Amino acid sequence: MVNFLIVLSVLVLFHELGHYLAARYFDVKVESFSIGLGPRLLGYKRNGTDFKICLLPLGGYVKMAGQSVIGEPTGEPGELLSKPRWQRLIIVGMGPLFNFILAIALLAGLYTYRYERAQLLRLRQGGVDPLMAQQHLRQVPQRGQPMLGHATQFSVRYSMTHSKYSGSS
Repeated sequence: MVNFLIVLSVLVLFHELGHYLAARYFDVKVESFSIGLGPRLLGYKRNGTDFKICLLPLGGYVKMAGQSVIGEPTGEPGELLSKPRWQRLIIVGMGPLFNFILAIALLAGLYTYRYERAQLLRLRQGGVDPLMAQQHLRQVPQRGQPMLGHATQFSVRYSMTHSKYSGSS
């Protein structure tokens, strides 16, 4: 349960960060940036924004000046509703876009971390003995040996059948 709340809080943080950065870029006054809902646990104020962490870690929000549709907007230049529609659309859309960027970054990091295993699976599908391929991956290539990390499946198969490991010369 704790892991779920941590992952959810990171997702909410990136989502709200997208809204916050877009609002600041278009000079919209941001009144509060909250991770979590309910009563405030801790936080600080900086540049007119109240950054806070609240009790229930099940969401978050960025409160901008003039965001409420209740009441009349005053027309001040720092209000959300005084900005053109295209700017409001970008401010609203940056939250989901930041979640998408986070997903791509996490998948790229995971793929980079697990690349060697994925490469061995690809070699196994190509008909190459994975144990022998793993030994090649861990060695520095000698003169005349192909670099398995950058070889195509054809060259891997060819080198395995026509190398010193196959018994033919």
